[in-house]
Amino acid sequence: MISKPYNVYYCKKQNCRPGHEVGLMTRDHFLIHFVIKGCGVFQTERKTYTISEGQCFIIFPNSPAGYKADEKNPWSYSWIGFNGPDLMNTFSSWGLTADSPVLTFDESCRAFYYIDEIIENQNNYPGSQWRIMGNLLKIIGELERFATSDNPTDIDDHIRKSLLFIEKNYTQPIGVSDIVSDVCLERSYFSNLFKNKMGKNPRDYLQKYRMSKAMDLLISTSYSIEIVARSVGFKDPLHFSRNFKKYTGNTPTEFRKKRH
Repeated sequence: MISKPYNVYYCKKQNCRPGHEVGLMTRDHFLIHFVIKGCGVFQTERKTYTISEGQCFIIFPNSPAGYKADEKNPWSYSWIGFNGPDLMNTFSSWGLTADSPVLTFDESCRAFYYIDEIIENQNNYPGSQWRIMGNLLKIIGELERFATSDNPTDIDDHIRKSLLFIEKNYTQPIGVSDIVSDVCLERSYFSNLFKNKMGKNPRDYLQKYRMSKAMDLLISTSYSIEIVARSVGFKDPLHFSRNFKKYTGNTPTEFRKKRH
């Protein structure tokens, strides 16, 4: 698409079907996937990585690699294949190598926007090749920004994602299995990781979060117990009341009377 010193070979966005797989193979250029949502597995000759939303993985030239979308929560990603002068050494200076090919980014990452710009300019109109080169350099700049900043570790990022998932979905009847599916980690490993970081296992943390929200509703609204229960993810108000009493020592009705 553009001539040396930088070459963009292809650039696309894809919503993968469950289990979609690209087998282990080598390439003569760099290939980066920025995961928009979902998760999957990235494999090199030496290691297998679980990749999820908020991460990208880099396939280095002449380094065998393959990847596969998760069966339950398949990923969507933007990807770009490219080459450029001395990029191997440049990436290495940022800590990005064939042995360390995964990078975590946050919502401020602009790579998705720049990839969209490249896709829109794949028409060979006057000036389009320069815009493609400019956006490729901006993508490389984003890699440097996140590779050299004090970002959370992958482990901390998994915890952050799980807390965000709870915050967004506590009103639904979710459980630990749903959280585990969202962060794409093995359940026992995630539970131990979560407890080490948060001081509670995921189940207890979710329970505490829901009960805290329920107490706020009981104090600040006149909602019925049934509505409060549904508002914090319980379909059965009796089940909610039992859990609430176990957590606070009072039934929801008793708790509300004491606060009014």
